[in-house]
Amino acid sequence: MRAAAREVLRPRRTRWVAYVAAGVMGGALVGVGATLPSSGGRGTDVLDRGLPITLGVLVVLGLHRVARARVEVDEQGLTVVNPLHRRRLAWPQVVSVWYGTTTTWLQLDLDDGTTLAVMGIQTTEGRRGRIQAERLAALVDAHHRPPGGTVDG
Repeated sequence: MRAAAREVLRPRRTRWVAYVAAGVMGGALVGVGATLPSSGGRGTDVLDRGLPITLGVLVVLGLHRVARARVEVDEQGLTVVNPLHRRRLAWPQVVSVWYGTTTTWLQLDLDDGTTLAVMGIQTTEGRRGRIQAERLAALVDAHHRPPGGTVDG
């Protein structure tokens, strides 16, 4: 089983919740900042109105970063996109794929002895998350086998 030209594995629920929360919280904070009455002071109006608006924008941006978590798979390897970082891995760098007992997202064991959390595939997705985890595990396994043979020979 080889990767398609490009395949993207990502959660649905997390994206939906993050974008709805961003709309509600960001909209509320921006709305509060925009409708605050003037206090009459020049400098305080900027702070009084600017702080909630700035906080609203930061909340929206932060939740967007959470919602963009995914795994991009192609023939050469995979790219893990988490909220704070993006990491490109060649197939041989990924040793195994597993769900941790204390985490809600997939873990990759890497050939340098470290693990990498994959927030784009989550147990909170239920069946969809399991199917995506199995798909990624099958791709890792397929890329560790020599073409036309098995690992054992």
